[in-house]
Amino acid sequence: SVADEVAPPRYSPTHGFEFAGDTKDLKKHTDVDNEFNNSQENSNDKIGSGSGQTRNKFSKLVDFNAKINAAELKHWGPSDSRVYKIVMQYWINTHIVDHWLDLRESKPATYFKLFNQGYCEPISEAWANNRTLGETYADILIMKTGFLNLGEERLYYLLNHLKIDGIPICPDPIRPLKFNSSFIRYDATKRGTQRANLGKPIDSEIIRLYASPHDAFLSIPTKSREYSHWMPHKVNETRKQMPEALAEDIKNGSERIEIMLLVDMSSSMTVNPQNGVFGRPDGIRRVLDQPCNIDLVKNLIRRLLKHMVPRNTQLDNPGAASCAGIPKVTFATHAEFIGNLNTKSFDYDWSEKVVQAKNFGGIARIMRGWQVVKKTYFEKMQTLGHGYHHPHYGWQATPGMPKLSLLIILDGEPNNICKFKLDLLEENWVLATILLVGYENCPYHHSNAIELERMRKYNLNVECYDVQGHVLERLIVENLLNSVYPYNPPTFSEIVDPANEI
Repeated sequence: SVADEVAPPRYSPTHGFEFAGDTKDLKKHTDVDNEFNNSQENSNDKIGSGSGQTRNKFSKLVDFNAKINAAELKHWGPSDSRVYKIVMQYWINTHIVDHWLDLRESKPATYFKLFNQGYCEPISEAWANNRTLGETYADILIMKTGFLNLGEERLYYLLNHLKIDGIPICPDPIRPLKFNSSFIRYDATKRGTQRANLGKPIDSEIIRLYASPHDAFLSIPTKSREYSHWMPHKVNETRKQMPEALAEDIKNGSERIEIMLLVDMSSSMTVNPQNGVFGRPDGIRRVLDQPCNIDLVKNLIRRLLKHMVPRNTQLDNPGAASCAGIPKVTFATHAEFIGNLNTKSFDYDWSEKVVQAKNFGGIARIMRGWQVVKKTYFEKMQTLGHGYHHPHYGWQATPGMPKLSLLIILDGEPNNICKFKLDLLEENWVLATILLVGYENCPYHHSNAIELERMRKYNLNVECYDVQGHVLERLIVENLLNSVYPYNPPTFSEIVDPANEI
């Protein structure tokens, strides 16, 4: 039982994860790795000659390995314990098995240090839920480490060491793109502007096929009735193989999926850009000829439901969402599961469940929304005999559990995004499709889009899209649905069918 398992480490905001072992003596062992590597190179000569110095180095190594073995056994238990299996599944999910094994063998001091900091196991539920544990470092630490917080530091360690099919996903070490300094703000503005310039006019034939008189920007007195430039979307061929394999499994009945929505409802969603928007990171106030983001999102969700609800009622899946609609979680300063949305009562539900929700407005804290998604989804899965909750590591999937295809809609970079990226990297039961909506040619929007593109590049469970300004809604809806549904997504004729118009 869970109660009989080995107790996991406790987290301290100042000292990291508190494990057994001589953490106070770690400093005096900083040279052990180099000593071991040097002694390996010269072992044939020195051991044969009875070198006491080399024997001393090897005794240090044996002592260090003994500490590692004892610490792992104490906190993870034997190989048949639930905690040990959770940790090993985490290694597999993050594609970092080879790195930990190599590090443990060749650099035991480094491995033991990272072990004591909790890097070798999933983040705890307490750490995920407590925003103070992922808060921004002091300026002096940011300049020293190059990271905004512990979550970002740990995320980039994983990204720089994970391998897929034995090939490092980051051949050259990568670093965060922006920090809190005037130079970096300038750099983010420059990058965002450069990306904005990559946008291309949408082909007139595409506009003819997908344009709708009900697109959100046409409902306001805009100066221009033209659609904004479309940002090129690069296909990640490695990532593409994953939903293709999943589609085959769904087709033959060995795999199933569930659908949920996670939507940003923070204060920035309701800002009217026609009255002026204070831009970041350049600090320029812009008056923009486009609707509020919340109006665009409302339109997009209504269009999405036209296709999602019928598909979910047709799934031969006892765990699929019923005709009552698609489950939705909203987040801002707080997060809430608002129930199922459908097309029949959409206007009422949007007004009563979304706009009037207690969490509407405030700061975008995506980790709170993500935790509600996990709780809602796993509680449903438990009624079907899948999944369980571990007291330290939180919700855990079990073999045969349906995968969650989660559509996330954002209008900027939420708080605790690094912890979210880190948590998402650990999970193998969820496919995430992220849509970023934003202001036309805004450097802030495009610098955030660059971050998301980086996320999808290094996490094969994630797909990202972004739209700006005057949006060709049925085109982006088609792209989103192709990502959300690995198998049998809506066809072009369904997308443009007048019966599915809003």
